[in-house]
Amino acid sequence: MASKLLTKTKFLNGLKCHRLLWMLSNQPEDLPAVDIGTQHIFDQGQEVDELAKKLYPNGIDVSGDSFTSNIHKTREYLDSGRPLFQAGFKAANLYSRVDVLVPDGNNGWELVEVKSSHDGIDVVYYDPEGNVINQGFKKKYLTSLKKRGKDIIYLGDGLSDLEAARQADYVFATGHLLDLLDTYSIERSAFSDFYDLLYRVRLLYGFLFSGKQIVT
Repeated sequence: MASKLLTKTKFLNGLKCHRLLWMLSNQPEDLPAVDIGTQHIFDQGQEVDELAKKLYPNGIDVSGDSFTSNIHKTREYLDSGRPLFQAGFKAANLYSRVDVLVPDGNNGWELVEVKSSHDGIDVVYYDPEGNVINQGFKKKYLTSLKKRGKDIIYLGDGLSDLEAARQADYVFATGHLLDLLDTYSIERSAFSDFYDLLYRVRLLYGFLFSGKQIVT
């Protein structure tokens, strides 16, 4: 039954791709697994949700273990006069959750949508063939370089570097990327600053061209 519900997530995916909406509703088990980078974006979104809860210290989490439990808990606490986290509502086969449902003091409610984002300038990326791409910029360039048959040395410090770093032959990492690579047991060499990085790259250069042991 739950797979036939039209949720907000399914609806938004359906606007982008009708086939994806059909798969989500009828054959979700045949969809490819979420990649590591996307999963970490999801995890970061959950961390933002937890931070948002601190803005409403007397709020109640009504998420529940299932959509049915979610709806029952929402009904149970609607009259509490307190903010509700993940309040769920169902009408026919339509189902949606609200990040934060806040009483407005006039027998009404305000819906608060929690999103992780950043302000900045618009950036356009091009792939090696000159086509505009919206994601996977680093990974696509790395794949193109590997086709030339050369060893790839990759330097990075964040989540956006993860997928490319996984395909590189040698990785120098710091910051969040270092933590991610350690989490997934991906071989890397850590560096603390650019002077340290230069030292380690020189060690690698000596290893590649003279057979000396690289020190990590």
